[in-house]
Amino acid sequence: MGRIHIKLQEFQELARTEIQHVGKYATARVYGEGDRPGRVLANLLRPHRNSNAITKVVAADGSELDDPALIAQRFRDYYQDLYTSRVTSTPEAVLDYLTHIALP
Repeated sequence: MGRIHIKLQEFQELARTEIQHVGKYATARVYGEGDRPGRVLANLLRPHRNSNAITKVVAADGSELDDPALIAQRFRDYYQDLYTSRVTSTPEAVLDYLTHIALP
């Protein structure tokens, strides 16, 4: 029970610190805008856009990756494989393919 109480106290302290930081930031923004508080308030009330961060990807083996370092590594591997791949088709195979497809 003591560990839970300690963790709760740590969480409350972090929350208190975060609230103080947000309050100071908002106050600084209001003072920075000078005589234009309407603009600051409008910005604070405007809904913020969602983040474009990629939070999860599916690896080639079907497993889901949610660690940012693993996601970055997976993208690095994918593009490295993409740009270092060798062409395995022959010019005859390409010509055969192009002559047999129906183009508009």
